[in-house]
Amino acid sequence: MLTISSKKGITQREQTFEDPLLFVNSSRPRVFEGEKRCVIIGARVHPGEVPGSHVMCGIIDELTESSRLAEALRDNFIFYIMPIFNPDGVARGHFRVDINGINLNRCYINPSPK
Repeated sequence: MLTISSKKGITQREQTFEDPLLFVNSSRPRVFEGEKRCVIIGARVHPGEVPGSHVMCGIIDELTESSRLAEALRDNFIFYIMPIFNPDGVARGHFRVDINGINLNRCYINPSPK
């Protein structure tokens, strides 16, 4: 996961999540004070959604620019970005499923940690 924001309102406290394995061997995002809203952007739940990668690259490029618009967005929002929700399916060239043959877009009602 990629977090994009400015340092406006940043604290020294780390964001905590229910799953301790979510940020293994990496730094956790910081907690922000104030009215920053979160925007979650994801792509490639289905590996065959190649245009999603193109759009995601454009979004990341735009949010990291030094333009006034990008600075205003970073000052007012925290963007949590998952560029590829299904990396194992993408790596194996699958069209809709992950390494276990599961369509990740169909397992939200009763998800399993496995």
